[in-house]
Amino acid sequence: MNISILVLDGGKKLKLEKLDINGIGGIKQLSLTFNPGLNVICGENGVGKTTVLNIIADAFSYTNRAIKRNVAVEKGTYTAKFDVKAVNEEVTDFDPEDHSGMRNNYRDAMYLMNLRVNRDIKYCKLNAVPSDTQRPDYQLGQQATAGLSSDEIKGWFVNRCLYSRQERGFTEVMRKNLEMAQKSFGMLDEKTLFDYIDPRSNDVILKTPKGEIYFEYLSSGYKTCIFIILGILKEIEFRFKDVLYDTYSGIILIDEVDIHLHPTWQTKLLNALKTIFRNSQIIVTTHSPSILQSIEKEEIIALTLNENGETIIEELNLGEYGLQGWTLEEILQDVMGMPGTTSELYEVTIKAFDKAMDDENIPEIKRNYEILDKMLHPDSTLRKLLQIQMAGMEE
Repeated sequence: MNISILVLDGGKKLKLEKLDINGIGGIKQLSLTFNPGLNVICGENGVGKTTVLNIIADAFSYTNRAIKRNVAVEKGTYTAKFDVKAVNEEVTDFDPEDHSGMRNNYRDAMYLMNLRVNRDIKYCKLNAVPSDTQRPDYQLGQQATAGLSSDEIKGWFVNRCLYSRQERGFTEVMRKNLEMAQKSFGMLDEKTLFDYIDPRSNDVILKTPKGEIYFEYLSSGYKTCIFIILGILKEIEFRFKDVLYDTYSGIILIDEVDIHLHPTWQTKLLNALKTIFRNSQIIVTTHSPSILQSIEKEEIIALTLNENGETIIEELNLGEYGLQGWTLEEILQDVMGMPGTTSELYEVTIKAFDKAMDDENIPEIKRNYEILDKMLHPDSTLRKLLQIQMAGMEE
């Protein structure tokens, strides 16, 4: 049941301020606050990161909700407080076949872009240049749960490229959105650029150091970035008339924003999203220490499990620069919940070496040192310390 529904006009904003969760998925009780810009939800596996995104999406959904109540309760509840409205929902579904009926949340679904984990772009032949898809509000409510698809990305991009030469009908906003879409291909590598639309097949051709390729033949990482940026640009133009990409003021959800991406590309993508959609509220989940190492402390929402296995906010006690001075190993252990960042063989060997040193067992010291010497990084500081120790023994 909704406390209130306020339908917004095209140019207004919608931002999530607070989310209270009780008995949904694996979350017993959790209260989160969000800033109006970037929010990065992190933590170990099973802590409920994706559940949080699914709950936010449910506040805009129509049918087939992606959330279930916790097995220990008869009903779960959540309250999503936005800057212009509040949504209060009960969740009684538990079995996979259980589905709640229709809800009215979808009326503001145009202000939510949900990008789920599947972001593949497969080749599709365009026999004609498609027109823009017009969706009624309830279909946007279905899309809020299902997430954006890649089906219309190529058609939208080809349409805009081909019609951009028209003097009438093609607005300045459409032109600027297209320019940003074309630039996005060089976001990760300035040598990979949009080249032209093949008039014989309506295919998008890119220029790379290795020659021309179809844009569907990009690497998985590249296509992930193109899916996200072009997918959002396309949806903005489908849903609103003449809304420029950097004035869209809705919510963008991205589950596992780092998926398929090299660490250097992960931070490039996140910085690009913050720049391109600078008036949007962006809420993402991640397993990447590289992303956490590159953002501001107020952008981090760290979750962990307490001694009872319940999801809670992890208090990191961060300074002014957040995690930007932490090593990747420290982030993996203290934030992402990894028990260690070295191999089991290394842990066993270094412990055996230390014990042999304490016992003054020369044969064991030498045997374990030989293993470590073959195992450590060529420039490892520990390697040099071990060499000094072994040199001292030989003297």
